[in-house]
Parts: sequence; C-alpha cells; structure tokens
Amino acid sequence: MYYHFKKHYWILGIGMLWIISCQLEGFSNGAPSQKKLQGDAMGHNKYTYDSLHAIYLLDSLDSLFLPSFTLEELTGQIDFAEDTNFRAIARDYCYGSRTLYLRQEACDSLEAMFKAAKKDGIKLLVRSASRDYQQQCYFWNRDWKKTNKRGVEKCLDVMKIVAMPGISRHHWGTEVDIDGLGNRYHKATIEDNKRYAWLKENALRFGYYQCYNDDTSRTGYQEETWHWSFYPTGQKMTQDMMYLMTYGDIPEFLGCEHAEEIDVIQHYILGIGSVPSDTTGQAFQDSTVNE
Repeated sequence: MYYHFKKHYWILGIGMLWIISCQLEGFSNGAPSQKKLQGDAMGHNKYTYDSLHAIYLLDSLDSLFLPSFTLEELTGQIDFAEDTNFRAIARDYCYGSRTLYLRQEACDSLEAMFKAAKKDGIKLLVRSASRDYQQQCYFWNRDWKKTNKRGVEKCLDVMKIVAMPGISRHHWGTEVDIDGLGNRYHKATIEDNKRYAWLKENALRFGYYQCYNDDTSRTGYQEETWHWSFYPTGQKMTQDMMYLMTYGDIPEFLGCEHAEEIDVIQHYILGIGSVPSDTTGQAFQDSTVNE
C-alpha cells in the first residue's frame, strides 16, 4: 500500500534530471515546433524518441513530491531543546513545572489562542506537547507491562491509551494535550465543558483542531477531547509520513513486530478527522498578527 520506493524520491529526482540533461541538447531555445517534429520531406528529424521522452520527464517533474520533513523529525529522533525549529511554550501556559516544546509556528499560534481564551474568561493550560522517541517508549513500556494480553491484542490494548513509539503525532511538534477537558481518568466537569466549547468555536481561527474527534468513519484512536493539532504543519507532516514511512523504518520497541499486521500507518497515522470548515468565515493565516 505504501510504495517503498517513495522513500528514495531524491534518487528518482536526480535520475530524471540526469536523463534530461543528457537528452535535451538542442532544446535550449524552447520546445520544437510541430514542423520540426514532423521532419523534412526526406524524413530527417534530429529529435529522437529519447529526446522527446525527456520533454515528458521534464514536465513530470512538476508533480514530483518533495517532502518537507525528515524521518528523524517524523519519528521523534531529534532534540527539541536544540532544534531551532522549536521553542518552549511560555511557562504561564503550561501545567506543572516541565518545559514543553512546539514548533515555532505552532507555538506562536497556541499562545495567541490561549491569550484570546483568557480574555474570554477561559483558562487553558498545556499538559503535554512534543515528545521524543525515548519519552514515547517510556509511556509505551509502562502500559505494555500492565496488560496480560498477548500479541496483536496486547498492542491494540495499549494503543487505547498511548501511541506506538515512532508513529505518535506528539513527535512532530504540532500536537498538544490541553488540561481540564476531561480524560480517560475523570469525567468532564462544567468548567471542562466550557473550555471545550470555547475551543470548538474558536480553535480553528488559530490553526488548531481536534484531530481525534467523534467521527465514526475514521479509524484508529478513540476520541480525545484534550488532543489538539496545529493543522497547517500537521497536514504536511501527515502527507510526508505517508510517502516516507515504511514498516522497516519504525524503530524497535516492545511489540513493534505487530505494527505491520495492525497496519498502523493506514489505520492510526491516517486515522484522523478532517479539518472542519471555518464557520467563522475567517481562514487561518497568522494568529500572531490577528490577535
């Protein structure tokens, strides 16, 4: 389903460019006219099949997919504190004392959203944001040891609570878990419901949406009212994951041998709700400017 050769898109691109450079002699002044393509009365035509095919290849380059992110970024194998694409979320917007990180653009929009919520009397705090591969392994291994099931069933049981290391969206720097929205361990309170209602009405203006929503047509994780995704970057990373990721790329962890059997790429990475239409009539552009 996921073409492994897409992982080597750059080889394909370089190869196509090399073929074109070798075959496009005489085309420097533009494509040949119809008269030249047909040749003269004697049948002389310097434009061979190979050179005409090179024109086709050149045109095909327009549709060549070039990912924006690396597998290391997509699987959480980077240091958020050292990566200049990330920055720490303002302490006032974090639950507890830990330093939490997001990608620059996601962080700017998140802080603008929290500031707007505060003006409306709604207090929002981030409980969890970017998690690297090792952090995700810690959570996975912790819950792996709690279930007595085996094989695929054990994996599926753990995935009700935590994503497999290497395929969690929390690796990307675009995802936040917001405190006080209810969770698996306690029912939402009246205040929780107010926060959730505000986010449902306003988050899209800041580029955020609930990717694990109540859409029954999607696959994968159960609904998570607390998990919000910065879609302008998250959608690009989802697309890159689809093109670059193979099951051989998933780092090793307890139960990783069942990832392909479960088809986690199709059913979990792509098992997200679609971005809802902007009912406010204001498409997301730059929240740091608008707020």
